Amino acid sequence: MMTGTIDNFRPHLRLYVKGAGGHGIFEFTIDTGYEGTLTLSEADCLALQLPFIKERDFQLANGAPIKCNTYRLTVEWDGREIDVQILALGEEPLLGAQILDGYELCLNYSTNTLTLTEA
Repeated sequence: MMTGTIDNFRPHLRLYVKGAGGHGIFEFTIDTGYEGTLTLSEADCLALQLPFIKERDFQLANGAPIKCNTYRLTVEWDGREIDVQILALGEEPLLGAQILDGYELCLNYSTNTLTLTEA
């Protein structure tokens, strides 16, 4: 089980990530409208020296097409390290629906907490 917080009605989960250039804890905003795994800024991807995969076309929520770099990231997920393909996008780290597959997300707005448990 993983736990997080809700701040200004936005759910957040802190995750430990690492790359060849370093490691750290990032706070990801849960965005179930994003179908991918995770996003980090291009600057964070470069600072962590993440392995570059490719540039790909991506469509924003407003329908605008953009090009994004994709990288390989190691993240601690529910007590184990996993490698995921992420997008370099924006400034705010996002956690998308794909990485939530197989998990139950419970948001408790009365206590401003979230729990994520394997289904």
